[in-house]
Amino acid sequence: MEKKNPKIFFGATVWFSRGKQEPEKIVILGKDEIDSKKGHVSWVSPIAKVLLGKKAGDKVLFRAPSGEVLLSIDRVAYEQIN
Repeated sequence: MEKKNPKIFFGATVWFSRGKQEPEKIVILGKDEIDSKKGHVSWVSPIAKVLLGKKAGDKVLFRAPSGEVLLSIDRVAYEQIN
């Protein structure tokens, strides 16, 4: 049974928006599973670190190389990864 609003941990698929941009999707995995073409990021990456422990509906401040960006977390799911 899937929780209605799970927190973000290792293995999560996360949909988020940066301001008014189109939503993005990432999957938080291990260092050896990184695949940027699939949106797979390491749990120790800067984007994953700011998202860990949060849930859908939360907003977080991400310090990107281009400056600070407010991220809106739209959805969190735990899906089978291919």
